Amino acid sequence: MSSTIGSTRSFVIAFAVSCLLLCCNGVHAQPVSGYRLDEAVTLPSTNTSWDYIELDQARGYLFVARRGDGLTIYDVRKKKLVANVSGTTGANGILLLPALDRILIANTDGTVTVIAYKSLKVIDRVKVDNASLNAGFVEPMSGKVFLVTATREKVSTLFQVDPQTGATLAKFDFATTKIDTPAVDGKGTIFVPMRYQNQIARVSVSDMKASAVWPTGDCVNPVAMEYDQAHNRLLVACRGEKPVFIAMDSSTGKIVSTLPIGRGVDGLVVDRENRMIVTSNGADANLVVIRQHSANEYKIVEVVATRPMARTMAMDQSSKRLFLVTAEHTTGMTGADGKSLPPHFHTNTFSILSYAKAQ
Repeated sequence: MSSTIGSTRSFVIAFAVSCLLLCCNGVHAQPVSGYRLDEAVTLPSTNTSWDYIELDQARGYLFVARRGDGLTIYDVRKKKLVANVSGTTGANGILLLPALDRILIANTDGTVTVIAYKSLKVIDRVKVDNASLNAGFVEPMSGKVFLVTATREKVSTLFQVDPQTGATLAKFDFATTKIDTPAVDGKGTIFVPMRYQNQIARVSVSDMKASAVWPTGDCVNPVAMEYDQAHNRLLVACRGEKPVFIAMDSSTGKIVSTLPIGRGVDGLVVDRENRMIVTSNGADANLVVIRQHSANEYKIVEVVATRPMARTMAMDQSSKRLFLVTAEHTTGMTGADGKSLPPHFHTNTFSILSYAKAQ
């Protein structure tokens, strides 16, 4: 009963938010992007949660970090399960390094799982920290590989690791309780989103020191970010009570555009060829599609209904298909102490959702 009520409430909220976004931004009746649900595939699952997903463009493999069920690999072309990788319970973040024949998985127990890219065999599981790791990224100019801690009490850390072995080479602390995945400009600059401080730090990879720290204005809780090289802009999705997308000048920190998006955002992808930006918003169960008209002008062109809690996302840059994941669940439960409990995910309901442009 509570699951049905929760789903109905989510649908009503999502519908209302979608109407508000469309009305406020003058979206025409004829959609511009045309994204529609193309396929939903259900995979075996226990009572599990998940975080990052990552698409391997070369092989068409979708890597899904399922904390309880471990790393899942799904072939989006053949539409079949490739593997549930054993020994990867606690998978949280995914970093693909095909040129080095490596995949690094950031885990909730503070370890990194090192996997051979070609064979998909686990090589090692190495301790990096004493608490959860969030994600990983590469700074392309230096080739340095970093892992990012999850929520901390006072100080968050970027660990530079050896991509072959996962061993820690250096660590760099930031006075913030949560760092989400940084963006890079390819020229030696790392942009670090400090979620609960509502700031973005500009850091040089040469000394790992911040040359500037910029407030994010109406953007409360910056959680997903991409760098737009063509226009020198940071494209940021923000998860506050009034969730927004912002575009920020990456040289000055000036916010040049702000648009409303859905609640529970956790994913942002960029179709650079067509100048489209998409945010995936799990609480409101929608995709907000934004067109970039110029460096400083952005407009919402479509709001597409998805499914509740479909919040992380990957894009196939060739076909422009979008992939999201979710599972059926029960919310609104409380424990013996009266405190809210996390969602209860139902067994064997984990789904991979594919959204394609209507033909």
